[in-house]
Amino acid sequence: MSETKTAVIGTYGSVAEADTDLSAVVAAHGESHLGHLELAVLVDDGSGPKVQRHQRVGGLRAHVAGGVSEDLTRLGWSLPGDPVSLVVLCESDDAGVVQDAASRATSKRTQPVEKPSLEEGYFESTSSMTPLPQANTNFEDGSVGHLGV
Repeated sequence: MSETKTAVIGTYGSVAEADTDLSAVVAAHGESHLGHLELAVLVDDGSGPKVQRHQRVGGLRAHVAGGVSEDLTRLGWSLPGDPVSLVVLCESDDAGVVQDAASRATSKRTQPVEKPSLEEGYFESTSSMTPLPQANTNFEDGSVGHLGV
């Protein structure tokens, strides 16, 4: 059994537009009482995505969690190489509000984010330093690199 969240992914012509939409999504969080959100503006110059801005909003995780989550890291490396993207991880029920708030995107899409449960054994003997399962990253050591954080 897996826990499913949704990623709302927007493509932008500039970092400024993506930053503006990130702020709009944060404002919508407060106005619409959305669940926990993790947001990142990613910039890709052809060498892989790098985090330009990262923010967590809502819930205890926003106050105690540091850095970019594994879900966002995995998702960032799966993006098609758009120069500027805004990625928002949210509860599935909140995806419509997030899409509406991200009004400056030239294109938007959603995709489920599967997080394997403990019964599936994914988290056994893994850590943030362990390469992703079956990751083809082109790094000699099999690591996934970093997102510029």
